[in-house]
Amino acid sequence: PTRRVCVVGAGPSGLVTAKLLAERDYELVVYESGNQVGGTFANKTYEDGRLVSSKYLTPFSDLRMDDLPPGNNHPTVDAYLAYLRSYCTEFKLWPLLRLDHTVDKIVALGGDGDGYDVTVRSNSAAGGARTERFDAVAVCSGLHNVPREPSIPGAETFGGEIFHSSTYRKKAQLAGKRVVVVGTGETAMDIVFHAVQVAKEVTLSIRRGFLSVPAEGWGGVPLDTIITNAFEHSHEHPFVQRHRLKWKVTTVVIRLMFLLSTGTSQGYNQWVGNAAPIKRGYHILNKSVAAMPYLNRPVKRKSWIRHLFGARFTPWL
Repeated sequence: PTRRVCVVGAGPSGLVTAKLLAERDYELVVYESGNQVGGTFANKTYEDGRLVSSKYLTPFSDLRMDDLPPGNNHPTVDAYLAYLRSYCTEFKLWPLLRLDHTVDKIVALGGDGDGYDVTVRSNSAAGGARTERFDAVAVCSGLHNVPREPSIPGAETFGGEIFHSSTYRKKAQLAGKRVVVVGTGETAMDIVFHAVQVAKEVTLSIRRGFLSVPAEGWGGVPLDTIITNAFEHSHEHPFVQRHRLKWKVTTVVIRLMFLLSTGTSQGYNQWVGNAAPIKRGYHILNKSVAAMPYLNRPVKRKSWIRHLFGARFTPWL
């Protein structure tokens, strides 16, 4: 008999899961709590949002992203959502989707293979909860669906506004305010860049540092295509892998290139917020770099290079 499968979430992982299961003749229902496909990209994005992965590595292997304008190597969030909708059309996924439906509970029935009762609720005013039975459940609700909010002593008595980046939508939220951004992920750096344009004052709180490298390399070539080459992904002898020799050699070369081209080897044009140790294979790269000139400026002006050669001969500092 045909097995019935419930897919929770219509973001990228949910859509590709549904496509592959449909090809194998499973009976499918995809529940999505939002009113469109895309998951976090649809429900937790902000103005000017753009992916840091390129159009070459972002799409699925069975449908490429070839309709972006020349030179536009990193899709905007809107362009990526349009791609996901085209994926649904290309592989006839729309009939399987139940948008505006929230899964409230999943209960396993007995042992392995006995099925699941899934309680789902329509988000419409007239919609009620109902329970359906499935042979299997694929949970594709994503890694970033539930915000991680730290407990900060004294936050309950703070007189200003505190919000998580998942609720940030536009720079107008920051206009004229004294803003502190806690964290140095790519979303945080995007918000810092928005804040310096409209806020009264901006402070970035850094705990452990980060490694800043632009999403595009020399000549506008996407960074992710540079690091996914034959040398980077060829077979490594166990000895080389165990002692991380490739990382150690390339760390020296890359840091030297950073130093010669930007005056610092801490990251690409990164004079503040340095991570330790600065080695390949130890840090997730932060590829949102638009805010770096604002962060760098006070430190670069105190650089020994500027003191040695003077402002006239070091205008980039």
